Amino acid sequence: MQISSLNPATGEILEEFANTGPADVERAVARAARAQTSWAKDKTARKQGIKDLGAVLSDRAGEIAALITLETGKVTADAEAEVAEVIDAVDHYLACLEETTARPIAVPADVFPATDVSYEARPVGVIGMIMPWNFPFYTPMMCLIPCLLAGNAAVLKPSEYATLCGRLILELTEAAGLPQDLVQLVPGDGDTGQALVRSHVDRVFFVGSRTTGRSVVAHAGLTPVHYELGGNSAAVVLSDADLDLTAAAIAWGAAYHSGQDCAAVKRVYAEAGVAEALIDRLAAVLGTLTPGVDYGPYIRRPFLDLAQRRTADAVASGSRLVTGGQRLSEPHPNGNWLAPALVELHADTVPLVMEETFGNVIPVLAVPDADSAVRHANSSRQSLSASVFTSDTGRARSLAEELEAAMVFVNDPFVNLPGADHWTGWNDSGSGSMESRWQQCHRKRVLSVHSSSRPRDFWFGGAGT
Repeated sequence: MQISSLNPATGEILEEFANTGPADVERAVARAARAQTSWAKDKTARKQGIKDLGAVLSDRAGEIAALITLETGKVTADAEAEVAEVIDAVDHYLACLEETTARPIAVPADVFPATDVSYEARPVGVIGMIMPWNFPFYTPMMCLIPCLLAGNAAVLKPSEYATLCGRLILELTEAAGLPQDLVQLVPGDGDTGQALVRSHVDRVFFVGSRTTGRSVVAHAGLTPVHYELGGNSAAVVLSDADLDLTAAAIAWGAAYHSGQDCAAVKRVYAEAGVAEALIDRLAAVLGTLTPGVDYGPYIRRPFLDLAQRRTADAVASGSRLVTGGQRLSEPHPNGNWLAPALVELHADTVPLVMEETFGNVIPVLAVPDADSAVRHANSSRQSLSASVFTSDTGRARSLAEELEAAMVFVNDPFVNLPGADHWTGWNDSGSGSMESRWQQCHRKRVLSVHSSSRPRDFWFGGAGT
């Protein structure tokens, strides 16, 4: 079976790839496992290898960004930012390596005399990575860099919509001189991903949709899975918010990359006294946006069609389409271009809001007060992030305590974190761990060293017997 890499801006087929079958997936895992054994033993080589990878990324940053734009439609500035953040992460994770040392564990000396106990961080082994298309370089690399630096090997299945980016990642690791076979690439669709989950990998990193995430967990058996899923992120706008700042933030947070971001603003709940003014300002901001400059195309036509259907369904149920939502023939008639839509909601019981709509649609519902806004925001189990807009940051902190979200941003749609550490979701948005990716790339081990020849008092034949 073949998978196709497309340019979503034009509909052009860029290249076709064979789907990697289960036997080839297992062979890739075995090759990675053999390479990992010696790699894990040499911390100095790991440090130098990742430094060399960072240098390669810097030298080829323009090429990487151009391919991201070509294969996923991300506008140039966003693609460049994606690469820059990965380059910054190299230093972040090198610092993590230096800070990772054995830590002592206190034990009662009268019970365990002459005993030193410590906690150690050890490599996992081979980590299987099933990665998304919306951040086709950033997300795999933010998993790959700590994975390798911690002493693991990796088997990468890029999204079938971003296979060229996945292949480039492999080429970059080779250009950096990393050991042969340490990083394996297994192009393919969901069948390949399922084969990788069922293989002899030691851990799975999955970033993608809730539906696919459930399938990954179901097929993983006893293999640990660290999963990051989608979000139905809500913005709460209070009556004292700076509406110009709020409109700019929400418009960007909902429409950049055509809303194809797990943390994108997908629902807005505004106190009734400012809802109308906020809608006016949002419409004004959206009216200034240019396709291909401010936002890109949808990755595939069915995603665009779904956003349009859900918007139409909301309007049929009594909501009002304020602006946007129409297919665009420019910049290219065969591309997946949709004008950002603004919808004044009649109610938030429509699929546009109840389900995560991965697109550039901004639904706004007027609510009587902040308590009501929080109740609406907490109605979704896709609890990745939420944002609060208000001039009273103290009140925002209090509301953050009430919001059912793993990350809460005040007067920001969302903020990225160094090395993507601690990016996490609750409930149906992720595994709920606040451990960093660096920690996820290790197994915890306890080492206890008894340095006395005296038997324990409680042993058979010991001094206390």
